Amino acid sequence: GGSATGSSTSTALSENFNAGPFPAGWTRTNNDFQTSFEFVSSGNTWPPNGFTGYCSYFWTFVLGSGYSGDMITSPIDMTTYTASTLSFWIYNSTGTDTLQVYANNNGGAYTQVGTTYATYGSWTQITISLNAFVGTGFNAVRIKFTGKGDAGGSNIGIDHILITGDTAP
Repeated sequence: GGSATGSSTSTALSENFNAGPFPAGWTRTNNDFQTSFEFVSSGNTWPPNGFTGYCSYFWTFVLGSGYSGDMITSPIDMTTYTASTLSFWIYNSTGTDTLQVYANNNGGAYTQVGTTYATYGSWTQITISLNAFVGTGFNAVRIKFTGKGDAGGSNIGIDHILITGDTAP
């Protein structure tokens, strides 16, 4: 890849949840809420599979409204990048479940990136700038996905998480 200015684009993280167990180095937290990782989403309110086959999802429909859970990536070295983009696919067919995305560096405080994402009746790609988390010192960036439930009839599906970065020529 690259742009007209001669920069080069590379992949910093790519996860489609098709390889088997939950990704090594990733964590899931339960904030008074059950966060569930499932390989096949059959029996739920989205198509039988994730966008790329399997997906991760927040099992939001069985619990009380307002409870949340987190899915956090392993650390990503962003020191060589001058710009970066996070993209992922989301599906949440009904209700008021929400998903927020955060980033931190070296265990610091999380900062929300992007906006609050809610209902998507089909798999929809979201793209977020991570430009505030690139360059010198950004050697352990983590991305946190926080799903908040509404006790409704659907779940939040997440698939094909991709982080790319641009380097100077």
